Amino acid sequence: MTSHLLEWLVDSIVLSIFIGSIYVLASLGLTLTLAVVKLPNFAHAEFLTIGAYTGALISSSFPENFLLMGVGAFVVSGLIAVVIHFLVYKPMMDRKISIYTMVLASFAVATFVRYGVFSWASISNLLSTHPSVSIVVVGSIGTTPITNIYEIVV
Repeated sequence: MTSHLLEWLVDSIVLSIFIGSIYVLASLGLTLTLAVVKLPNFAHAEFLTIGAYTGALISSSFPENFLLMGVGAFVVSGLIAVVIHFLVYKPMMDRKISIYTMVLASFAVATFVRYGVFSWASISNLLSTHPSVSIVVVGSIGTTPITNIYEIVV
């Protein structure tokens, strides 16, 4: 009984670290945007979604190339974020628009990007796509298998 409880505890801690590291990466970009540009950009999650779809599309052609998936997702979502910054946020900053209007603009950008991605993904039949990545167990901690996906995340 005690060994099962200990295994469950170790497995829970390991999985919590992996899932928590994904949340840390997502929140890091939002925190940096707030610190550098002084704008709480609520469209940040949509750029993560664009990166995820980009990685999934790249994985359908290059299923073993994690580096290409990561770099491709980073470049595409980063370029779209920079274009949106220069088209939407920069002109507003130059005009010294209030922070409340900027936050409202970030919600508008988030909505526009979200439904743009949704429309594109539904037209392209990508809403139920699964990345074509081979998952290989590279080790284990307790009874939790550590896969190549977990290695990349951490």
